[in-house]
Amino acid sequence: MSLRFKMILWFAVIALIVGTLGAVAVNRQKAAAEALAMKDAEHIVASLGASITFEDDPQTNPALYRNRQALQGYVELLHHVYQRDLEIVDLNKIIIADVIKKDIGTLLTHDSNNEVGQTLKDGSIRYYIEKSEEYPQGIKLIVSPLKNMKGDIIGALIFEYTPIINELAKITNSTIKQLILATLICLLLAIILGFVFSEHIIRPINRLKSTALEIVNGNISAQAPIVSKDEIGELAATFNTMTSSLAQSNQKLQAEITERRRTSEERDQVVALLDTMAVLVLVLDQEGRIIRFNRACQRVIGYSQEEVQGRPIWEIMIAPEDVSRTQAMFTEMLAGRIPPVFEVDVVTKGGERRLFSWYYALLATENDTLTSIIGAGLDITDRKRAERSLAEQFNFLQLLIDTIPSPIFYKDINGVYQGCNQYLADFLGKPKEAIIGKTVFDVYPKEQAGKYYEMDQKLIQNPGIQIYEFIMGRSDGSIRNFIFNKATFVDSAGKVTGLIGVMTDITERKLVEEALLESDKRFRDVTENAQEWVWEVDTDGKYTYSSPIVEKLLGYKPNEILDKHFYDLYIPEEREELKKMAFATLGAKQPYSEFINRNLHKDGSVVWLSTSGAPVLDKTGNLLGYRGADIDVTDRQRAQEALENANIQLKVLVQEAEERNSTMARLNNMSEMLQTCQTSEEAFATISHFVPKFFPTDAGALYLLRNSKNLLSSVTTWGPSPPIEEMFPPDDCWAVRSGRVHRVDDPASPLLCKHIPATGAPASGYLCVPLAAHGVSLGILHIRFLCCATQGREAEELEAKQRLAVAIGENLALSLANLKLRETLQNQAIRDPLTGLYNRRYLEETMDRELHRSRRLKAPLGVVMMDLDHFKDFNDSFGHGAGDALLSALAHVITAGIRTEDIACRYGGEEFLLVLPGASLEITRERADNLRQAVKALQVKYHGRFLKSTTISLGIAIFPDQGHTAEEVITAADAALYRAKQAGRDRVEIATLQSPAAAAP
Repeated sequence: MSLRFKMILWFAVIALIVGTLGAVAVNRQKAAAEALAMKDAEHIVASLGASITFEDDPQTNPALYRNRQALQGYVELLHHVYQRDLEIVDLNKIIIADVIKKDIGTLLTHDSNNEVGQTLKDGSIRYYIEKSEEYPQGIKLIVSPLKNMKGDIIGALIFEYTPIINELAKITNSTIKQLILATLICLLLAIILGFVFSEHIIRPINRLKSTALEIVNGNISAQAPIVSKDEIGELAATFNTMTSSLAQSNQKLQAEITERRRTSEERDQVVALLDTMAVLVLVLDQEGRIIRFNRACQRVIGYSQEEVQGRPIWEIMIAPEDVSRTQAMFTEMLAGRIPPVFEVDVVTKGGERRLFSWYYALLATENDTLTSIIGAGLDITDRKRAERSLAEQFNFLQLLIDTIPSPIFYKDINGVYQGCNQYLADFLGKPKEAIIGKTVFDVYPKEQAGKYYEMDQKLIQNPGIQIYEFIMGRSDGSIRNFIFNKATFVDSAGKVTGLIGVMTDITERKLVEEALLESDKRFRDVTENAQEWVWEVDTDGKYTYSSPIVEKLLGYKPNEILDKHFYDLYIPEEREELKKMAFATLGAKQPYSEFINRNLHKDGSVVWLSTSGAPVLDKTGNLLGYRGADIDVTDRQRAQEALENANIQLKVLVQEAEERNSTMARLNNMSEMLQTCQTSEEAFATISHFVPKFFPTDAGALYLLRNSKNLLSSVTTWGPSPPIEEMFPPDDCWAVRSGRVHRVDDPASPLLCKHIPATGAPASGYLCVPLAAHGVSLGILHIRFLCCATQGREAEELEAKQRLAVAIGENLALSLANLKLRETLQNQAIRDPLTGLYNRRYLEETMDRELHRSRRLKAPLGVVMMDLDHFKDFNDSFGHGAGDALLSALAHVITAGIRTEDIACRYGGEEFLLVLPGASLEITRERADNLRQAVKALQVKYHGRFLKSTTISLGIAIFPDQGHTAEEVITAADAALYRAKQAGRDRVEIATLQSPAAAAP
């Protein structure tokens, strides 16, 4: 085995061992880190899921999942602690908690394979990677189901475990560094061993290297001084043999190189010359194939030398439609039948087509054998385009000049016509050929020509523009007025080379000007002697003409008016509105008449004018201004205003009379309705209906004194913003204290009533009217003014409202006093004065009505008859005063436990009766027993000491089970009461079917 093979084997074994150990270690470490990170993530999400869904009691200790605000706070806390992204979704994948708050409430979409949706469906833990433009490397996420205490899936938790992997990757990298260090140590040992074993090889190799350097430096015959029997010795012998052969070959090569160098220098000089030329140079063979082209050709055509080498020129630089013609030209060129200069279109690599002028020459050997063709091309595309453009521009300008309906000509510096348009030729009655190349003396009469020549010489001597008028005759014999507009033109050096002239026929304009002057004279004669003010304005409304009468109408002289606009004369308060109306008319270009407007005289007085005007238009319909006249109508207008004011005052008087009649009718109607009311509630509803109609734009309330006389209480309110004060002491109102109407016009007044809150005072004031009847104070009528009065009539309107409020207050006071009197008399007739309960008379009037209602509704009716036990003994022991106190306390217990529709009566003495409409037997018995227990627990205090407790006995009967009439049912209940007394008192007894009520037909 050779030494070289041994060294290769040793290094291969060492490298294989180190690489294998490193690869195995890295792979195992990475796999362990990935598995460990995923396991750790599973433990974390399981713990977080349990914390979110744990629930002791939904009422007292609900799960975090139920409280979205607490859940969001928990997620933000976890993010702060773990520094990882965390999201929670519901069963519909809607984000309900997230580190990024703006994503809450949106659909989770970053699981590209619907991993979250699959976990919500089957409850399995999944891993996926979220990739985005912000995180192209991806974020590793784990999704775990959230289950409630019953095990049902209620959502999912998405947790980032990339930081876990990153931490483990740090550990792995540390291990890898240790492995790399160990590997480096192994490699160092291998190098040392290789150095020891190869030392005896490197020295001979260095000798061979030194010998090779000598050969490189020119000593081709150098020999390697190595004698050895191993492979290195064989290599040295072979090397020495090679150097001997190389020295012999070098001599032959030097001679050949000298010859070739001379030929190459000549060729390089030619190529360098061609590359410096700006024209395109091509070298073709006999078949038209490209042999070479210069840099200019490469730059213009766009192809490199390698792209065109050996390809026919018509495949690359000639358009397809020109290939046949170019091939034919090439054949003729080889035969010498084509002139040495010709033009051909060339197509560049970019597709651009350009025109070239080509020069060619045929190259042949000493024996006249054709070897190649050399051509030089000059790009003439831009020159050709410029020539065509100039020709087109010249033709266009000539056509343009010929279409202008005025004579046009241009001459050189000697006065010779160089050109003219057709209009000049027609005007002179001569063809263009008879004008161009001639002077004015050849074209016009001598006297006329001399004038033209004189003016031309002045212009040439003083270059610039020349304008003058001249009268000349046409070929048809007519005499025309012309304006000559002439100007000099110069060459590129600024030297005058000729002039150009345009003749404008102004004959018709002259005639129009004369007619206008005559018309203007007639117009001024009329306007300056008319009594109407005649004027003209431009499109901006500024006066351009004014007749002298304006000084009589407005005090301004005509020249003073010309500095003003028409709207400057309007009175200031109407100026903007009338200006808009006037300009709207100007914009419509419509005439108008008898427009009445007020204007300011120069002395400040107001002048009424009636204005009429018409638009002034040009031939194309464009507005130039307005022309019109004004008439003074001040006297007529003042008379009309006086008549209108009289009519207005008459209408106001009629309207006020109608309103007073309507108010009185409404007041009478309200009084009649109040007289028919039987209860206070009906009266209050009537007042709430009628009073707002008297004050439709205001709000208010009716306050009445309570029976205690210490508070005023609101019984009804009206209006969009009624008073909010429910009650207040009488002394808080100035009207009650003074007994007179109290009106406040200014909310800032110091005399505000105390029942008006400081921050809620009416913006327009208020009114308090005291209500009193028969010398007794009843309350106040309060009116709040929500709407401001008509400007200029504030005091008048407020006085009218006050008079109306007083009339209404007097009417209300009388009606309410009468109603209160009727209610008092009625209560005395149907109420027991001691207990306040209904008396027996009211029971007899009401019982038949309640039975009739029960029959109609097919509903039961309960009757409870009750009697105090041992009441006579109670009176004998404590006195009749104590007995009255006990009866009053019992009445209070009875009324405290009944419904609105129930009827409680004092039947007589210590007997009481309770009627319960719609109550069944069970309900009646329950109500009776509740009443019995309440009385048993009753504590009555009389003269500073508590009286002894007492009891009651109760008997109940039900309609229609125990009777069909009031008498039968009450008799049945009384019989049941008697049985309760006999059975020991303090009990409830039910009437039997054998009672007289049941036996009735």
